[in-house]
Amino acid sequence: MAIGVFSLAVLFGGVPRLTFGFGNPLETTPATAPPIERIPTTVPVEESTTTQTLVDQVTLAAAVASAGFPDVAISVSGEVVTLTGQVPDQASLQALLQQVGAVEGVSEVLDRLSVRAASAAASVKVEVSQNAATVTGRVKDQATIDRFTAALAAVYRDEQIEIETLEIVTGAGRLEQLSVAGTVTDLELQEAIEQAFAEFAEVSTLLAVELGARPRVELELDALLADAPIEFESGSATITDGAASVLDEIAVV
Repeated sequence: MAIGVFSLAVLFGGVPRLTFGFGNPLETTPATAPPIERIPTTVPVEESTTTQTLVDQVTLAAAVASAGFPDVAISVSGEVVTLTGQVPDQASLQALLQQVGAVEGVSEVLDRLSVRAASAAASVKVEVSQNAATVTGRVKDQATIDRFTAALAAVYRDEQIEIETLEIVTGAGRLEQLSVAGTVTDLELQEAIEQAFAEFAEVSTLLAVELGARPRVELELDALLADAPIEFESGSATITDGAASVLDEIAVV
C-alpha cells in the first residue's frame, strides 16, 4: 500500500488547502465568522431648563399709548425692548422708561429716545410808572434787548430803567407778545411811551394809562405850589416876598 504524502499549504486569500501526493488537492470550506451583534448607543440630549419669556407687545404698546407718547416706536427682541422717537421733556423720558421696564417679561429697555426741542415764543412785559420802567420776559437774542433799551431811553433816564430781568432764551422764536402797562399821571409821558413802542408794530401793544392824565407842565406847577404856596401879607392884597419868588419860578415853567 502506497503511503501518501500530504502537505498543508496556505494559498493566497488565507484559505487552507490539503495537498496529497497521489491526487488533486482537496479544498476545505472557508470558515464563516459569526455575525457581531451591534448594541445601539444612545447619547442623551440635555433638555434646557430655561424657557424664554416672550414680551407681550400688545400690553407694551398699550402702556406707551396710555402714557401719551404718539411719536414713540417700539421694537421687541426676546426680552429686550427698544424705544425710539421723541418725548416732550426729560421727565417724560424717564417716566416712559420706568413704565416700559415694569411690563412683565421685559428684562432690558434700550433708550433711543430724544427730547423734542421746545419752540418757545418770545414775550415781553413792560411795566411803566411816572418815574420808572421794568422789563421782564424772554427774547431770542441781545439785539432784541437793545431795541427795548433804546425805546425806553427815549422816555426815561438810565437809572429809571430796569431791564436786566429780560432773559435770552436759546431757540425762542420771534416776539409774539408785548404788553406795556402801568399808571402814569402825565399825558405827555403817556404819548412818549406810546411813540417809543410804536416801532414794535409786529406785536400787539397794550398801554393802560390812568384816566385824567394831565400835561407835564400842570404836574410841575402842582408840585411847585405844594412846596411853596402863594401867601399874602396880613390884611393886605400884597403877596409876601417868598410868594413873589414862587411866582418867578412859575413864570419859568
